[in-house]
Amino acid sequence: MRFSWSALISLHAALKAGRNLPPLPNFLILGASRAGTSTLHSWLGQHPDVFMSTPKELWHFNRDDRYSRGLHHYRAKFAGWQGEQVLGECTPIYLYRNLLYRDRRHLYWSSDDGPVRRIARDLPQAKLLVSLRHPLDRFVSQHRKNSLRGKAGVDPDLDSYARRSGASGMGYTADIENLLGLVARERLHFVVFEEWTQAPEVMLRDVCRFLGVSPDFRFDVGSKVVRTGAEGMFLSRLVSRLQGQYRNDTDAQLSRGLRDQICEDLANDIAFVEKLLGRPIDSWRAISGHCGS
Repeated sequence: MRFSWSALISLHAALKAGRNLPPLPNFLILGASRAGTSTLHSWLGQHPDVFMSTPKELWHFNRDDRYSRGLHHYRAKFAGWQGEQVLGECTPIYLYRNLLYRDRRHLYWSSDDGPVRRIARDLPQAKLLVSLRHPLDRFVSQHRKNSLRGKAGVDPDLDSYARRSGASGMGYTADIENLLGLVARERLHFVVFEEWTQAPEVMLRDVCRFLGVSPDFRFDVGSKVVRTGAEGMFLSRLVSRLQGQYRNDTDAQLSRGLRDQICEDLANDIAFVEKLLGRPIDSWRAISGHCGS
């Protein structure tokens, strides 16, 4: 087979570029959505031995159009890495089994593939951090966020939206079982949003030990999370226009009867997470305890 000089030059340039790319990440934050992942990404990025991607969410393993471009394309997203021990990104939706996108807009359910399966195949040594939040509060927070953004299809009536969107099915059991079936338990670390927001320093020390970096670093946990890229610009434009328009919607509450029903439906899921962690989650029990009281 004969190659032209231009082809050989292009091949040499590609090989040289590949040598200059960062390594593949060895740390990912997987969900859950509305469980403080932006804050975790921001805080952990302060550590001198941790490099977190910009933007936060790379959507590589759950988007076919990006995944098909290969790991060379993925590695290029970590430009700026300067030899830090931990190299990571945070895409919360990776947690959800079999949930994939063909591109930015077209979502589908795959019976034989999913983000975690791809991660297990391509990053077999990566450590994964999962932040969990009480499913009911996470649902209400997601509704508030979507209402603020004026997202299409979001019913301002929270009860109606909860019934149509299946709030009772927002538990973690199936997704975590899928995760445990594909990733060794020692590579997984779970934190609870309601707990670490009350004691962030304790959580961060534990996460540093999990990652193998110094737990003695003093994080600035008072720092605000700054959203970047299209999301940041979009939100900044909305602030002045939507403060009044969606105020009532974002303060919406579930009716007592429906809240009781959802809490009852989620009881087994919460028990599953407690068994996984080997302890009761008092903050979740307090949230569920308000149901029916």
